[in-house]
This record gives sequence, C-alpha cells and structure tokens, in this order.
Amino acid sequence: MYFWAFQGWSRAGWIAALIYAVCCVMRLARFNVGQRAATDPAEKTDFVGVPSPAGAMLALGPMYFSYTFDAAPALPPALVALWLVGVGALMISRMPTPSFKKTTIYAEHARYIVLGFVALVAALLSFPWTTLLALDLAYVAALAVAFRHSGKSRL
Repeated sequence: MYFWAFQGWSRAGWIAALIYAVCCVMRLARFNVGQRAATDPAEKTDFVGVPSPAGAMLALGPMYFSYTFDAAPALPPALVALWLVGVGALMISRMPTPSFKKTTIYAEHARYIVLGFVALVAALLSFPWTTLLALDLAYVAALAVAFRHSGKSRL
C-alpha cells in the first residue's frame, strides 16, 4: 500500500503505513491471547475488533476503488492515509464484528452455499477489482450493522 499510494509523498504516508502495521500486530497479539481466555459469551460468537485478514482487505479498499474506476481522478494520499489509520483503529477497537465461528450449514442449504461460492469465484476471475470492491463495501456495511446492534460503543 505504501508503494502504491504514498510514492513520492511526504513522510506522513510512511507514518500511516506504520500505524496500520502496528495496529495489525496488536490485533494479532490480542487474538492469540484472547483464544486462551474467552470469558465473554459474545467473544465466543463474534470477533472483538476487525480481524487482521479482513483489515487487510479493508486497507486495500482504495486500491480496489482506483482500479475499478480507471477514469476517476487519483485518490489523494492524505485520504488513503486517513483510511489506513481508520482501518488500524477498527482492528484494535473493542467493537464486536461478525464471525462465522458458530455457523452451521444444513444439508438442504449446502447447494446454495456451493452455488454462491462458485458465483463468487467466477466474479473474482471475471471482474476482480469490482468484486473485491463490492466485498469491501459489503464488509463495511456489515460492520455498520454490527456497530448499530452492539447497543453501545466499545471502540
């Protein structure tokens, strides 16, 4: 992300990338410690904060946007830097985020899951940037719904 968005920009881009990386390390450390002592029932069904792989997908959102809309003007580096810092903050937040830990797929629904997975793979192969951007936006929407339903801010 640094080489894509901040090449030739001020040192603020380096700082934003460093903040994101440190937040990712902190998130992974909390995940490792949290696996040993999950006392809150919500922690067993939800993640606390955005997981690192989802954070990586979100961090690349400006790149997905840029490659999806080639004719659009380049995103300002300051906006990309703010996005990276914001994603980092979401990773270390205490906000409950959706998880598939306790999801059960029943046999009568398996065919729809397989069909959806095949459609997703086909879309990724045919329209990679658009599909990745759509997945990013869907995840941001899921985070907004989770935040709204959490009842209180645990950022």
